[in-house]
Order: sequence, then C-alpha cells, then structure tokens
Amino acid sequence: MAKNRSFQEYIIRWLTPQLCCIKTKGLGVWLIGSIASGKANPNDCDLLVIAPLSELVSINEYTDLLRKHFRSEFELPLHLTIISTEELEDCKEFLSKVFQRKTIEI
Repeated sequence: MAKNRSFQEYIIRWLTPQLCCIKTKGLGVWLIGSIASGKANPNDCDLLVIAPLSELVSINEYTDLLRKHFRSEFELPLHLTIISTEELEDCKEFLSKVFQRKTIEI
C-alpha cells in the first residue's frame, strides 16, 4: 500500500503544476478511478474536470499536450472526463457514482 500511495502522491505532485495552466474560476479537477483508490499496477489514470462551458475549448486544446507528457512520464494513458458546469444536472447520476468512490481533488 505504501508503494501505491507514493506512486499516487507522485502523480498528484506531477499533475498539480500541469493543471495550473487550465485552472480557472469555477474549475474542479479530481483524480478518480484506480489511482485514486490506490490500486496496485493501474492501467491508466483518470481525471474528472468540471469547468464552465466557455473554458472547454482551451481545456481541450491543452489536454492533448498534457496526455502526451503524462504518457511519457508515467507510461500510462491519461483519460479525462470533461463536463461543463452547464451539463451538471444531466450528469447527476454519473457524478453520484463517481463521488461514491474514492476521489482526490487536485
């Protein structure tokens, strides 16, 4: 478990400054999935991003580069689920399932 936690912490330390480029008012980013839950030998890294609709174009442009850098650093694919704040009501069931599990806000 300690090894998994250090890997998890390393990913969080690496992601935090990378995500500052897309941090805007109203933006939330959570580490979800296997890495958030501390699973040994994860197959990928999952992030949930919630942002205003007006920010989605710039976020999508940046995340292509972020995925490449992440894969280079960790040899894992980075999967982002990006939801606009305007879509929150429509995604309520999905978000409820996500937040019933272990998540880490970044």
